[in-house]
Amino acid sequence: MFQPRNVSGDNISGHRYYPALDCLRIILALSVAAFHANLLTGRAFGGLPVQIFFALSGWLIGGILVRSSHRDLPKFYWHRALRIWPPYFAAVLILLAFGLVKDVITPKWLEFAAYKLTLTFNLFGTAQWQQFQFAPMLGQGAPFWSIGAEEQFYLVAPFLITLLPFGRSFVIWLVIALFLLFSPASYNFSAITIGVAAAASNQQFGDWHRTRWGQCFLVLTIIAAIGSFYSPFPQLFDAMIGTPIVLLLARPLPPSAFATLVGGISFPLYLNHWLGNWIVSAVFNKILHVPIGIGAKVAMVVCSIAIAALLYFAIDVPCKKYRDQWFSPTRGVIAGAFGFMLVSAGVAIGLSMRGRFF
Repeated sequence: MFQPRNVSGDNISGHRYYPALDCLRIILALSVAAFHANLLTGRAFGGLPVQIFFALSGWLIGGILVRSSHRDLPKFYWHRALRIWPPYFAAVLILLAFGLVKDVITPKWLEFAAYKLTLTFNLFGTAQWQQFQFAPMLGQGAPFWSIGAEEQFYLVAPFLITLLPFGRSFVIWLVIALFLLFSPASYNFSAITIGVAAAASNQQFGDWHRTRWGQCFLVLTIIAAIGSFYSPFPQLFDAMIGTPIVLLLARPLPPSAFATLVGGISFPLYLNHWLGNWIVSAVFNKILHVPIGIGAKVAMVVCSIAIAALLYFAIDVPCKKYRDQWFSPTRGVIAGAFGFMLVSAGVAIGLSMRGRFF
């Protein structure tokens, strides 16, 4: 077992807080926002942050699940629902409200809206990118696909981890990750699965990632991932790059108010930055009648941060504050069942429309 000296980031309940990972969250969200504002260009600021988000999620949520039993699943689903659904569905409803006012409502518009409402946009929406001009607000809210991928994963993974005798095995999750790597589902689920594998390894072998040899291994993995980008299997880059970055930053420390704040704002920023872009573009184009330059692009990001902060305090903070008070095992079971029903409805719609998976 590799267990370096304990630090005060381990609280009484056994959960750990990683301030650097909250800071990583806001950096990733800002990268995506700046990319969609055309302030930054290149895949490193668009698709790559999403894959690191996936790895981060796999490490943190997987870490909860490998330490849980099947009796904990109602509470897991309840916490997951209160953490993700209110800000996500608020973002979807904001998008659709603007779309109802601005767009021409067509059957294709309604189809895209249905995928976003049922957390299946990644399965059926992204494959139709050529028709985004018919989607709500001309395809704004495209990052919603990644939330669907995560929610689908965390509907199924808890049962695999807590009910199967090998569900907590590091080796099994590596095998699953390898299978997904070379499947059509690679971009949706590989990075999350590798993050879960890392969490399982931490449960089995202790904090190996904080040892000197572990950190050398992680650095070499990052170098190998970068090299794989130019190989015949570029999907290895997406899957492999995130988890070693997360593990290098995963050092438990005492709670940080600043890190908690910026980490909390990152989720509504990721979901709603399109709105800041749209508002600033409207001001510059229709009111000021000036072209969009670098100043306007910076203003888009600043406006997006302000909107995200407002939504964070209005939605995320109250949900986190009261979710334990609102919890009951029955509500947890209902939340899990509703998640399965929602995704099943989206799959039924997609198949009826002859959509393509992944």
